[in-house]
Amino acid sequence: MSSALRETPRSDDIIARIGGDEFALVLADASEPEAADLVGLVTEVVEAQRFAFDSSASVSASVGMTCFGPRRLVRAETALARADRAMYRAKTSGRGRWGDGTSTTVTAP
Repeated sequence: MSSALRETPRSDDIIARIGGDEFALVLADASEPEAADLVGLVTEVVEAQRFAFDSSASVSASVGMTCFGPRRLVRAETALARADRAMYRAKTSGRGRWGDGTSTTVTAP
């Protein structure tokens, strides 16, 4: 999965596994619409994965997103915590959804 996700970000972005099945994608200088587009791409990449042990097995992505940077006076730890809460809201709302860490909105594919 991590090799597939490495193909998704732009050249200045960072992707990191933060534990278990959770990954963090840090998007450099992305606007909220750009970030939303990349979240959509990530969910498509994850859902397209097939596994050698069972090609009928499928996975989906629940994504939490938040924006931070110089114009948004938020520490990185706070941004990650917001994104984590948004991800759990997305998970409880159904498969393949994503949530915004600055609101209670959950978006379906």
